[in-house]
Amino acid sequence: MKEKEVEITTMEDLVGRMLEVSADSLVYQKIAAYVENHHMELIFMTAGELAARLSVSQASVSKFFIALGYKGYADFLRSLQKMVGKEITAPQRYYYTSNSSHHTDDVVEKEVENLRSLKELVQEAAYSKVVEKVASRKNVILLSARMSATLLPYMKYTLDKLRDGVEMVTPGQDSWDYLTFNKDKAQTLILVLAFPRYPQVLVDKAKELKEAGFDLAVITDSRFSPLCRYASENLLVPTTVSSIFDLYSTPMTLLNLLVTDVSRKIPDVQNRLDQIEKQDTQRHNYYGKATSVTND
Repeated sequence: MKEKEVEITTMEDLVGRMLEVSADSLVYQKIAAYVENHHMELIFMTAGELAARLSVSQASVSKFFIALGYKGYADFLRSLQKMVGKEITAPQRYYYTSNSSHHTDDVVEKEVENLRSLKELVQEAAYSKVVEKVASRKNVILLSARMSATLLPYMKYTLDKLRDGVEMVTPGQDSWDYLTFNKDKAQTLILVLAFPRYPQVLVDKAKELKEAGFDLAVITDSRFSPLCRYASENLLVPTTVSSIFDLYSTPMTLLNLLVTDVSRKIPDVQNRLDQIEKQDTQRHNYYGKATSVTND
């Protein structure tokens, strides 16, 4: 099978490619028309559901997407999610997921594929550079907004176990407005987490910080993310959008891998962890026999 000559990155690219592929096939034209007019809904459908909806064979569906240049229907869906995932609203997600008979299996399978992709990501030069910067910079500022910001407390908590100088900043805090004040830019890394739908306030802040001379690294889902243009390094992590809310299990796993690799770059981490454990024990921070309530 000849690979597609033009990379498909927008709906316009996709429509143009479908016109070429379906020119001599009525079945392909039928599939192409549905993809063009129902691409949002398609994100939440299996190949079997699409075939049944159009009264065509599942083999025809698979062959169509292979003809477009994809490895198959699943590969097409990953590409489609990157193209339009940022446009899907919560009401649309709810409508489509509530009407899908295979939603659970589909979501789990996609998330497993996403997790497997991390094996390649952690081998990239950009990943190694981010690890080095998080370990060595005096100040590490974790920056995000809206749903993407729900990942920040986990990373802040784990990095605090390893080192000082980690700050978590989101809109609404005074520190959001004063980020550019009294910071040693050469010793500061701004680590931005941003997933669809990309918060405008976060894009604007990244632009402001870049123009002020700060070094930014971005963890996002696509090289077409509006945050990528402001970063020295971009870590591209797939997310599953075929649910009422985005799944962040793959980004969360990446953060765990990142923190683990950072720990290997920081001197005397073992001593710091031992001291934290000793303090936790003395303060009875965790439930155990010494702190349990009995009826005696």
